[in-house]
Amino acid sequence: MKGKISSIVNKGTYSESGSYGNASFCISEDGTQNNELYCFRILYYENKKYESGQTDIKVGDEVIVCGKWMNYRNNTPETVSGGAYLVSLMRANNGGSSVVSFNTNSDTQTWKTATDGTYGSGYSTTTNSLDIGYYKYQCSSSLVAPNSNHIRIYKNSVLSIATTDGRKIKKIVINCAPNAGTTSYCFDMSGLEGCANAMADKSALIVTWNGSTKKVLLYPKDGQVRMEKITVELE
Repeated sequence: MKGKISSIVNKGTYSESGSYGNASFCISEDGTQNNELYCFRILYYENKKYESGQTDIKVGDEVIVCGKWMNYRNNTPETVSGGAYLVSLMRANNGGSSVVSFNTNSDTQTWKTATDGTYGSGYSTTTNSLDIGYYKYQCSSSLVAPNSNHIRIYKNSVLSIATTDGRKIKKIVINCAPNAGTTSYCFDMSGLEGCANAMADKSALIVTWNGSTKKVLLYPKDGQVRMEKITVELE
């Protein structure tokens, strides 16, 4: 279910929920308190508890919630307590930055085959004012579609992230999948078309890019990056 947070219920921000690590809030199509749906005790990303220091929620944020819904007392639609979790969060743009964060798997995004005029065949999706795609470029292997856990950005293929509303991207954080072997699927990524490079932190399993542009093009030269989640901060 997708909507804008119209009200926070009973100190329902994640940071105020203490050890429970969940939040209760209402959403509606336009963010007003009309035709609200009650999101009751929603867990955080990946169906896990919220931890201190993670991005909290506020009224006006656009969210996607996945889980079990019920008709409480036969007249009120709401989520089952502890049976739903946050999939995507786009911060309300109140003169500051916005943050889009979501898992990059086939269960929560609508990926389709696509072709880029410069970088070749691949897959793309559009979500929360972002066009995201990955393309073959100079890769020697055939690309594979997203699975339920991650996206495989092969060595010498290209990851493309662009805004659809004219805003600029100022930070990207990619969470990488671990490898059962001695190395992780986490590598530096070189920037194309004037973009800065993205640097890998193998101990934290993240790749981070910083800059200011409407479109970011990155490709790994040294090894495959398996992307589990991506967080994009917009100016």
